[in-house]
Amino acid sequence: APKAKQPLSYRLQKWILSNTFLTRNTKVLVYGDWPSQTKNIKSFFTATYGEKMIKIKVPQRRWDGTLEFLFVGTLSPGKRPTYALELFRQLLKQLDSKKDKIPSGHHPKLRSSRLTYYGEGPERKALEERIIQHGLQGSVRLMGNVDADELIKAYQNAHFLILPSQSEGWPKAVAEAMFWGAIPLVTPISCVPWMIDHGRKGQLLSLDIDRDTSAMISLIENPDLCNEKSEQGIKWARQYTTERFAHEIKQLF
Repeated sequence: APKAKQPLSYRLQKWILSNTFLTRNTKVLVYGDWPSQTKNIKSFFTATYGEKMIKIKVPQRRWDGTLEFLFVGTLSPGKRPTYALELFRQLLKQLDSKKDKIPSGHHPKLRSSRLTYYGEGPERKALEERIIQHGLQGSVRLMGNVDADELIKAYQNAHFLILPSQSEGWPKAVAEAMFWGAIPLVTPISCVPWMIDHGRKGQLLSLDIDRDTSAMISLIENPDLCNEKSEQGIKWARQYTTERFAHEIKQLF
């Protein structure tokens, strides 16, 4: 992000690439759409799915039933997989304490809600220990690395993607989840706020567990809003196909 705290070497590189004299014969590609960019800077994207995938109907979700949460990515400190676990745990605790105050038929089936991790990495052991510590063995699964077809099925069944990363370029997991209708719960890094339209298509995480839990409860208790965010995310993500990516690359040369 332009206003983010950045190392001196990174700021120097950014200044050089933005200088229209030094890079007068160069086009610089950046993920997302940023204000006040020089004319040699071109907004760009990455794509996973082709146009034939758009023909696959997105399954209809119920937002007042069992909730499926996903984490997709390397289990590394930079992706904060343990924060995703803590957010899920706090959601279960807070919503469970409120279940008697919510009208019948409008409360998620919390005891069957799940958080599923896809990916491997050094944080796996810490996750396994915390899952046991908090008695979440029936609610949290670590699936490791899986093939593309299995991951698509996971996205299709998911309600939310939790990805509280420290840094990203173009987070493919966010775009992929939105393509299949899952709502991203993400930190405001890189082009992520632009991807989710600053909350219209997802939810920004503050990394304050109490604030994030409260904001998520407000969202979960509003199925109509969940449905709207999901639908808007589908429309946005399905613009960015591999065919469009190939066409844009050709236009550069």
